Amino acid sequence: MTPPVRSLLLSIVGVTSSLAVPAAALAGNGGFGPVSPESANAEGIRQSWWFISVFIVAIFVLVETLLIVFMIRFRRRKRPRDLDGAQIHGSSKLELSWTIGPVVILFAIAAFVLIKLPGISDVPASSAADSLRIKVSGQQYYWQYEYRTA
Repeated sequence: MTPPVRSLLLSIVGVTSSLAVPAAALAGNGGFGPVSPESANAEGIRQSWWFISVFIVAIFVLVETLLIVFMIRFRRRKRPRDLDGAQIHGSSKLELSWTIGPVVILFAIAAFVLIKLPGISDVPASSAADSLRIKVSGQQYYWQYEYRTA
């Protein structure tokens, strides 16, 4: 890639990033977080959502950082297209860590959710009075809905 093209691409990325940051700040929540809790159960669901989101964001940042690092480190440079790069053989420690790491993360998420679940599943009695029964009938080309209050 020639230097003028590279500087143009960097300029485009810089301008796009600088426009994205204020837009996200003005959006407030921006649809990323759950709505503010309105019931006793909603707080437990919200805490679970944030707990899981921390792992999601951390894994995303890790994967994208490694992707950029490897793209820069192992780029082709002046090597001909048909010539293979240096052969790198596996590392048992690395392979074990990327197998055990996700298992530990999933275990932590499952443990947190299972601890929170009894508090979340307790449905308040007031919501039973406001229930709505829906009868759905499948026809050949459409669905028929019948709404009834309990």
